Amino acid sequence: MKNTFKKILVCSSALLFMLSSCKKDETMAIATEGKPSALSASSQDVVLLEANATKEAVKFSWTKADYGYEAVVKYTLQADKKGNNFAKPASFVLTVPGGGNSYEQALTVLQFNTLLTDLQLEPTEVSEIELRVASQISTTIDAIYSSSIPMKVVTYAGKPKEMYLVGGSTSIGWSEAAALPFTSLGDGKFESYQYLTVIGDGFKILPTKGSWSGDMGMKDGSPGTLTEQNEKNIPVTADGYYRIYLEMTTISKGIYTLKPSSWGVIGDATPGSWDTDTNMTYDPASKTWKVTMNLTAGKQFKFRLNDEWTTNYGSTAASDGDTALSGSLSPGGKNFGVAAGGSYTITLDAINQTYSMVKN
Repeated sequence: MKNTFKKILVCSSALLFMLSSCKKDETMAIATEGKPSALSASSQDVVLLEANATKEAVKFSWTKADYGYEAVVKYTLQADKKGNNFAKPASFVLTVPGGGNSYEQALTVLQFNTLLTDLQLEPTEVSEIELRVASQISTTIDAIYSSSIPMKVVTYAGKPKEMYLVGGSTSIGWSEAAALPFTSLGDGKFESYQYLTVIGDGFKILPTKGSWSGDMGMKDGSPGTLTEQNEKNIPVTADGYYRIYLEMTTISKGIYTLKPSSWGVIGDATPGSWDTDTNMTYDPASKTWKVTMNLTAGKQFKFRLNDEWTTNYGSTAASDGDTALSGSLSPGGKNFGVAAGGSYTITLDAINQTYSMVKN
């Protein structure tokens, strides 16, 4: 009996030791809600001049956000007008060099002015803004923010990064909330391909979707020139599909052109071979281009814009001769092939970059 009791005691002690060891082995790091960074700037009065674009404008310093363990943190500098409570801040992703408990990064005049362009501050005038640092360890977890710091800045009229189209002559009417985005070509240049109508009283250009602030139109007596002062609607002289091109010198000044545009089919499978396009017709209801034409078996073709090779669509296949009757388009892609000759109705969706062919 005595030996049996000793055995039970030894086994119980061993079990307790094992459980204690397991608890130590399973110790895990638990993330807290996080202690945000503290932000400071080398100056709180900053004047930005385009002539100094490559020089340092201001240096930001911030402390490491603390989540209770060594987390990989993304830091983003946010700026907004004073009193706007960061409702729609401009953002700049900061670079974190290695470890440490504090960081700093200098922004050039060009970088800082470009960031502040999104706030639509009045150029050459003193504006009051607020800045903060957002810290985030995952897109599924809300960011935490430093306290904001005030700053007075003088910006120059930088070139915009986005522009929008609105108007009764467009497909969305005069709804600023539904304004159509232009495609940025860089350096203040933009383009948009749209079907426009004479009925509707033209269109205007917006620097911000959802707002009429800073809207631009044609300078009175100067077609092709954009202005936001006493502007006129940009007129449309004939229904059609157009390339609308903008070249902005500032966020409120620039020039525009309207060029009638059309898609065509070209290739040795078509009546015009590789020399002449067979033009397609735009269908405003479906927003697609269509043509009915004869194609030659064993030959090839592509789609191109405005009888030029600058913008053309081909097959997504790895080699020429793809005979699929529908599918996706690839800019500058391979030639399509024709398996069976005859009359086809061809449809091109230039917006979604798809095509289809139906043999008649």
